[in-house]
Amino acid sequence: MNGAPFRTGLAENGDSGQNPGPSNITHALQVIHNARSDNETRQKASAFLECQKRSSQAAQNGFNLAGNENEPAVVRHFGLSLLEHAVRHDWHSFSDAQVLDIRSWTTSLAQGISDNDPLYLRNKVAHLLIEVAKKDWAISWFDMDFSLLALWKQGTRYKEFVLTVLENLSEDVFVREDSAAGIRGQDLHNAVVEIFTPASAFAGGHNKTRKYLRADEDGWLARISHFLAASSQASSNGSDIRACICKALATLRSAFTWVMGPAIITTHCLESIFACLVSSDIGILLAAVEALHSLYGRTHLDEPEFLSLVSPVYQVDNISLLRKLYQWSVVDCHDVEPTRYSFSKKLSETIAFVAGHVEERSSSQLSTMDLSLLFRFMVEVIQHQSLIVSIPVLHAWVRILKSQHAGNLEAVWSVIGPLLDTASQRIIRYELLPEDLDEPSIVFLNEDIDTIPERHAFLGNYRRFCFQIIEIVAQRKPREAISHILSQVDASLDQITAETPRLDPATYTKSSASLLRLDAHLTVVEAALKGYSKWVMNHGKEPQKDEQERNFLEANIESWADSLLTGRRYEDPLMKQRIIKLAVECSARALGRNQAFALKVLEHILLTQTADQPQYPAYSEAVKELQVYATSELRRLASRHADYFASFYDQLEAKIREVLSTSTFDEKAEAEMYGTLLIVLQRATNIDATVRDGRLHNLVESLLQGWQSGELEQLFSSFEGFSKRLGVDRVGAYLQSKQANSIVDWSTVLLDPSGISIQSDMNDFVSQIPLRMTKTALGVMTEKLEEDSQPYQIAISVWSSRVPMLLPKVLRLVDYAHRLHDVESWVNLPPEMRSVISRVLQDRFWQAGISSGSRDEFYSRVTNSRGSLEGFASFVRGKIRLIREACYQILHSMSRLDDHFYGYSELPGPLAQSLIAGATHLSSHQFSVLLQMIRSMVDDCPSHHREHFLPPILSTLLEQIDHKITSEWEKIDRRKSDDTGGENLTLEMKEESILRQLTYTAVTFVAVLLDPLREQNPNPSNPHQQSKQHPSPQQPPQQTSPPTTLRTFILTNPTILEPLLLYSTHMLTVPDSRSTTTITKVLRTIVPHFAALSSTDMPTHSAIREYIATSILKAAITSLNDGYFADLQKDLASLIATIWVAYGCVTHFPAVHAPSQTSDESGGPGSVITAPAYDRPPLSQTPREIILSLPGMTAPRVDAVAAALTATGGVAGNVKQQRALVLDLLDGLRGVRVSELGKIRGLERGVEKSRLQERYMRVTGQQGGQGEGVVEGGVQEAMEVGEGKVGEGEGGLDDLVGVGSCLDSLGRGGRRD
Repeated sequence: MNGAPFRTGLAENGDSGQNPGPSNITHALQVIHNARSDNETRQKASAFLECQKRSSQAAQNGFNLAGNENEPAVVRHFGLSLLEHAVRHDWHSFSDAQVLDIRSWTTSLAQGISDNDPLYLRNKVAHLLIEVAKKDWAISWFDMDFSLLALWKQGTRYKEFVLTVLENLSEDVFVREDSAAGIRGQDLHNAVVEIFTPASAFAGGHNKTRKYLRADEDGWLARISHFLAASSQASSNGSDIRACICKALATLRSAFTWVMGPAIITTHCLESIFACLVSSDIGILLAAVEALHSLYGRTHLDEPEFLSLVSPVYQVDNISLLRKLYQWSVVDCHDVEPTRYSFSKKLSETIAFVAGHVEERSSSQLSTMDLSLLFRFMVEVIQHQSLIVSIPVLHAWVRILKSQHAGNLEAVWSVIGPLLDTASQRIIRYELLPEDLDEPSIVFLNEDIDTIPERHAFLGNYRRFCFQIIEIVAQRKPREAISHILSQVDASLDQITAETPRLDPATYTKSSASLLRLDAHLTVVEAALKGYSKWVMNHGKEPQKDEQERNFLEANIESWADSLLTGRRYEDPLMKQRIIKLAVECSARALGRNQAFALKVLEHILLTQTADQPQYPAYSEAVKELQVYATSELRRLASRHADYFASFYDQLEAKIREVLSTSTFDEKAEAEMYGTLLIVLQRATNIDATVRDGRLHNLVESLLQGWQSGELEQLFSSFEGFSKRLGVDRVGAYLQSKQANSIVDWSTVLLDPSGISIQSDMNDFVSQIPLRMTKTALGVMTEKLEEDSQPYQIAISVWSSRVPMLLPKVLRLVDYAHRLHDVESWVNLPPEMRSVISRVLQDRFWQAGISSGSRDEFYSRVTNSRGSLEGFASFVRGKIRLIREACYQILHSMSRLDDHFYGYSELPGPLAQSLIAGATHLSSHQFSVLLQMIRSMVDDCPSHHREHFLPPILSTLLEQIDHKITSEWEKIDRRKSDDTGGENLTLEMKEESILRQLTYTAVTFVAVLLDPLREQNPNPSNPHQQSKQHPSPQQPPQQTSPPTTLRTFILTNPTILEPLLLYSTHMLTVPDSRSTTTITKVLRTIVPHFAALSSTDMPTHSAIREYIATSILKAAITSLNDGYFADLQKDLASLIATIWVAYGCVTHFPAVHAPSQTSDESGGPGSVITAPAYDRPPLSQTPREIILSLPGMTAPRVDAVAAALTATGGVAGNVKQQRALVLDLLDGLRGVRVSELGKIRGLERGVEKSRLQERYMRVTGQQGGQGEGVVEGGVQEAMEVGEGKVGEGEGGLDDLVGVGSCLDSLGRGGRRD
């Protein structure tokens, strides 16, 4: 193959002194690919080849190599790479003649492909043609479509080539984040649309290109559709035809994401795709379903599109065909054929999309369709043993049932029985079943989902959909659904009772099969009760009939619940706990007005007592968990029926005191009991105010009297006295006497009487400090209260006078607890014991996907080591943790008192010092807990107290966060560079995972603070989130202007802004992609603030602009160059573009108009120009200078990009185009992920999870964690920190708590009420 020599004229500074002849290039490639070449020779050859890319003759040499059919394929591939590199990086310097050469060579190479060329070589030619098209097509190259059509007519191999070009051109222009295509913008969009669509469809108002680009009137959609129809009718097709059919379907799949509906209809694409579904080739079948998946994934189809594209699928023949294909694709869990299984997944998602269009139709439209076969098919799909296959259609059922029109169809309710049964069976907690269980659903899960966090997120979503189906059915048909469900559950509970063996405490396990089955059946009842309660709220059009129905249903529910409480006697403490939960749920939802039933539940909770057997740790722990849970549910019940319980308050108080005196309740359960009394007194409306106040003050005073102890006052006066009384000096001495520094496994050394004595004394001292009582009392009286409500005012009256007494002591305590995490603060500690104390202070974690063994095994190890040296260390750090986090919760509850906390002008400094400045030595996990508490405290701060309260708090916090996170990442980097050979690898992985969670939590905290919509759209369910304007108790009310937003306050306060920008800069380069993505988006919202007209003349803002344009810009470019951040390059490029556009480009300001009293010539209202339009010069030359300092940058090219950026519309302009310009400019500097290095790039799409699958594997509405994890402390402290509790939430499902989501009670709504 020959071509004209390349016209020179390029810069020569990339040439080397080495001979760039084809023979030398060939030799260098042979050296690289020769396994016998030594490293030095191979490196020299690689350097030589890299040098050729910078040569002025790179394009010519590349064409010569690529076009020489005598060269090996790998050499020709390198030639294409040279040519592509020149197109991508040197196009801006090509003359018109050189551009013509490149086009000519590319077309020549495309015409020269042959069947003997390997696929990767043909794909590389296609890729080169696409790159040239993105640069020049529809600018000076107008006959590309003519060339493609000519190739199309030459044979199957050329058809496949053309389809490869069309598919990937479509992907680059409309789907991928391609910088070259992004720069072209709408012009390239229009060109692609023009050649794909028929002339008749394209003429319908679409923006046309400057010249006629299409080769004929048909367009590629019509050609591809005709090809598929003709090929599918052939009696037999060879492998080349089958490959071409797959490529044609893939091209349609891509086009369907953007092409106009009328074009799809007129070209009969749907019929052609269905014709392919009768093929016996699995590749064609999968490609056809993917095309349908893309077509029906479109949203908001208009009426003609729905009738022409969706309605045909509902026809019996087509549904039957899809159903047969689905049945054929079903595989056995022990013999999974990957392609058929992939087909099942994709078909399920497609059916879900098809069904989704049903919910968008009106009743009149649906009444003309026969959808019964579709719905039966959908039930069949959700019964697939693979939950991954089942979940898309399960979700579609939820949406259909919720639909006002589709949900009432007779065809829907004809299959509701099997649908309800399937949802009820699959609501079980699969994640608690053994992974090696030979259950098809578990086997498929192990096949489909690699990581435990994704598995738990997926199963949580699956269970939520099952719950919602039961809930909606009960809401729509309460009588039928509830009767059916209660009878079914009764039968199942009978079976569980009969099959459950007698409990043996010695072999007790917390995840028995009986418990999991019981939990699943009771969750079904909870879903039905939730649906019933919604039915109660939404009905009332026929009051008499509805009331009769309600009375009937409530009588049935009460009768069933009575039999549950009195007739179901289980020995397992956790089964008793589960019954209590459902009983309280019945009282709260279905039987809220039934006081007699509430009394039965109250009596059941108070009388449900299980004897503890400490000799069996697992059983003993379950008993304690039952006690704590039962007392917390008692509080919930009391909150619901406060007026009724107040009518017999004296008897209730006496009974609670009797139970406490005769039972072995721990301190936490005891505090919950007293919390019940506080709730009744505070929230009942039928108590005399004087009586209430007297009882409340007396009860609170009795709970807090320990704070007044003279001994505590003395101990609080110094850290040394406190730590000595706590016994930390004895801890060090005892561990030294046991030679703990020489013992590897502490769990093998049993405690002696001396160690037990230290534990006992430490426990007695901590119990003297009324931390739990104070925390519980403050929490129950301040949580979930509207500020204008009577209970809130009662809380203010009770606690406002006690805050001044408590605050200094709590701050001192939290400071002491933080200092205990510093080994240097432990007095009389020999140097050799410091590592031992560090080990004592290190929490033991179980981290999903990292730790060996299951979570239950972790609990078992912690429990069984209680009497050992390991248990001793756990006990010591548990007491320190109890003091620290109880103080956190007390401070958080105080912050709910608004002015009675924030109004103390002397508070911020000491609070910042004790709470934040002293937290340096906390672990990453412990710092996450602190950060969540401070976040809620900042959120709750009234706007009129921000000026004095927030600067010390936020500036100190941001400095500490920055220091903590950067120093911890530096430690990890040093550890990796030391290469310890895998020692303690599990521990290192857990520490890195926890650090990632802290990093993300901190970045999210900053993002929330600076959210522009934060106070424009406050959460109505969270009164504390809104700006509050209350007069301080120390200041008289005064007239004030509307408060500034928290974002504006922070951005205008240098004390906070300086550490915030420094911290944000560092977060751009930490190796955590989630955090970097988030902080990048935050910074993009900050940058324009300092470019506004009002800020350009402020000296401080000038300094801030220079910092952003220097340090932040450099950090963003550094990360763009790092292969680790390859997936974040579009976010980083957007930040770079925003900085450059805001500060380094000309900014156009349009004229300002004002209404005029006169009229214009047309008789309409006129206007006058009050300020003429003008262009403001760049605010700083720093962005340009930094970009110019990068390798390979030239002033003309940088200035050309700056001019192009200016033309995109400024900081509020076309972000995608700005990003594309930056990515294209810095293309040679962009990092490449390690997994991509050395690959010969092809154009085939890899096998990956679909977007739907990824969606179902994400947790919604919660802070994302790197993985589920728990910290020890659950055994002794009832998992006060770190364990997910069974909560009502979305369907009574427990929230799997990640490491760092520990202070759930400090969340925005407090603990569950």
